[in-house]
Amino acid sequence: MRSSRLIEVENIEVLKLFEDVSEEARKEKLAVPPINKLLYWWTRKPVSVARTLTLLSTIPTPLGENGEADSEKIKKLITEVRELIGLNPNERAYRRDPKVERYQKLLDFDPSGIFVMDPFAGQGNLMFSALEYGLRVYAMDYNPVAYVLMKSILEYPKKYPQLAEDVEKYGKELIERTEKELGRFYKREGREALDYIWCWCIRCPYCGQRIPLTNQMWLDKNEKIGYWFRFRNGGFEVEIRQLSNEEGDKFTQKEGYAVCEKSFGGCGNTISYEHMTRDIAQRRDKELIAVVVRNKRGKDFELPSEEDRRNFEEAAKYLKENWDSFLEEDLIPTE
Repeated sequence: MRSSRLIEVENIEVLKLFEDVSEEARKEKLAVPPINKLLYWWTRKPVSVARTLTLLSTIPTPLGENGEADSEKIKKLITEVRELIGLNPNERAYRRDPKVERYQKLLDFDPSGIFVMDPFAGQGNLMFSALEYGLRVYAMDYNPVAYVLMKSILEYPKKYPQLAEDVEKYGKELIERTEKELGRFYKREGREALDYIWCWCIRCPYCGQRIPLTNQMWLDKNEKIGYWFRFRNGGFEVEIRQLSNEEGDKFTQKEGYAVCEKSFGGCGNTISYEHMTRDIAQRRDKELIAVVVRNKRGKDFELPSEEDRRNFEEAAKYLKENWDSFLEEDLIPTE
């Protein structure tokens, strides 16, 4: 009969560890580890959580002479586990090496003989940590994007160790070629643009107001920054500023209907899904309302300039003029 694993033990030290790992996971989410920059995956597990599950699910529970779990030994062992996870208030856990040799000394089995399986592995973070510690992993997912991500995280780095250098080399070449061909459409005075935020617009059938459609007003909810509309003479102006929670949760379309919001100066009437979709299909009216720009802390937000709008118009013109040739060369997917 095998001994129990640490994750199965009811112990105050294990519970304290869970609390600290939860806090570390929150900080890790804000920090965005390199492994998560490949692609945003909405169900990804933090590295600290994945390491904790791997360690506690494989390290045996220390027993006393009576054959029961020994609280003092568990306390000492959890201190070691904290080191293996990389818990440190001054540094994120994912930046620290997993200390594989120290981990394997705590086991009562050969780690290469253990199979860890995740049938819904997503990006593969759970399996990544198990692989770090020398366990054999089987990961799968029915989503083809998840499958490719797992290959790039779990398999390719070990199978093709020089691949990172090739990716960096050809990635730089691709960026240089792209900037040479398309850079003129993104040039702007001031800070570099990271993203452009647009809204579809419709006309209110009751008062004629032009309404930008959005399901919330936040640009950065953590920083309480968002955009605010002011309806004037049938059009609207955009302001980027600090918002209250109530303001940030305002919307002009949600759950299949639109509203000519009174807070912005509208008539307050509700607009049907049928009118909203018909208006969009017929008029194709849209508006650039904000630009995400790079700063020293990461990102900031600006109102679009005339230069931003002019760049978009030139890009649209270029695409229209070259559309047929792009299709002939199979440069634009049409599936």
